[in-house]
Amino acid sequence: MAKKNYPLVRIDQDNIIELENCFIEIFQVESKNIFTLQETSKNIKLESFNKLINTFKDDIKILIVNTPFNTLDEQEHIHSQIRNCTNDLYLSFLNDKLNDLMKLDEEREETKYFIMLFDSSKEKLLKKIDKFKRVFKISFFYLSSSEKEQLLYKLSNKNYQCKECILC
Repeated sequence: MAKKNYPLVRIDQDNIIELENCFIEIFQVESKNIFTLQETSKNIKLESFNKLINTFKDDIKILIVNTPFNTLDEQEHIHSQIRNCTNDLYLSFLNDKLNDLMKLDEEREETKYFIMLFDSSKEKLLKKIDKFKRVFKISFFYLSSSEKEQLLYKLSNKNYQCKECILC
């Protein structure tokens, strides 16, 4: 197995990351473009985040990860349709779709937001997680073990481009 750049000991049965000196839980936060929301919806989202910051006094890390948009699966599907297509009009449509997907890959980035909770013991961390769930009213998602490991790798890999991960 390749040597890892981060001190991951294991991810346990509760899907908690155990490092050499602490335990970590990472949640992906639902992202919303607040500039496109109505004023009331925007205020609700901002108040919820403000409540988290003011009420949740434990240390947290907010991670913002920009990754290239990936449409390779969709492109492969359209390539297979193009190979089997006999209708010239539909073939033109498929080529346009393929070009659109290729432009998306080149021009767009996907921004994901994560909140990291950590503590020196697993029991304390589990209490923080419960408190976090009660206080934080914005939708968040649990990450799988492999997603957590990939995120840790991106954060600790010195060869990974700096602009991709911003630690707050």
